[in-house]
Amino acid sequence: MTVAVLLLCIQAVADDTSIIAGIKNLKTPAANYFSGGQPTDEQLTALAGEGVKHVINLRPASETPKLDEASLVADKGMIYHLLPVDGAAGLTLNNVKALDQLFKQAGDEKVFLHCASGNRVGALMALRSALIYGEDKDEAIAKGKAWGLTRLEPEVLRLIGGI
Repeated sequence: MTVAVLLLCIQAVADDTSIIAGIKNLKTPAANYFSGGQPTDEQLTALAGEGVKHVINLRPASETPKLDEASLVADKGMIYHLLPVDGAAGLTLNNVKALDQLFKQAGDEKVFLHCASGNRVGALMALRSALIYGEDKDEAIAKGKAWGLTRLEPEVLRLIGGI
């Protein structure tokens, strides 16, 4: 009986892991952090099963007008944070500082940070590295790419260069 229960638990963890792996551009750039694109309801359930406590959404409500992500996240026992970043125009020092504060609030708890594809996630993380933690341009861009930075790299470089 104990072996059967153990096998069921292992299968449940494997199922959660495969569901999470289906998140667009999923990254695990640091301990206790996942990043990527927009998760489905099923993927949010799997993230909660993996111990994620905080979901930070960088998508403005206008991008997903029919999705009540805050309720989905709360229903799964996680804490929802909305930090709308409207494309390149949303790559501001205020948003970088706000993200840094959300990470500090989360402490050692697991976090899932997302936008539509992970690109804005990576952009904010690169800017956070450079603007808040003083890393050089190359280190900041590498960190951004680890979190999902792609098409916004030229804008991030412009912003870092403007310091």
